[in-house]
Amino acid sequence: MTRSCCATIAAAGNEITVVNEIWKGFLFRFAGALGIAGLTWLASGKASAYAVFAFLLLLMLLHHVSHLSRLSSWLKDPQPETLPDSSGLWEDVFGAFYRLLRRQQRSESRLTATLQDFRQAGMAMP
Repeated sequence: MTRSCCATIAAAGNEITVVNEIWKGFLFRFAGALGIAGLTWLASGKASAYAVFAFLLLLMLLHHVSHLSRLSSWLKDPQPETLPDSSGLWEDVFGAFYRLLRRQQRSESRLTATLQDFRQAGMAMP
């Protein structure tokens, strides 16, 4: 199923639309930064508002770069047990990775068990 501006990840029979949640969260935070900058403009003038808005955007950027760095490090050896802590919108992203890895591990376990059964059946044949 394809939706514009949306990637769905199936997890345990439920669809989680991660990208839509990310956009909603980003727009909410961006609107909040604009609102704070607007209030600063009313209270202290245009220059202060620009400075506050730039500072808030810098904080958002640092937050995302920090999480991208954690994700990049984790992807070198992706184990569900070592998934980094996250906050904000990144919880959804890391949660999707966690569910994907757990599903992959269960699938590999089932395949290994089936292969073992097949080998044992082959050995039992005369």
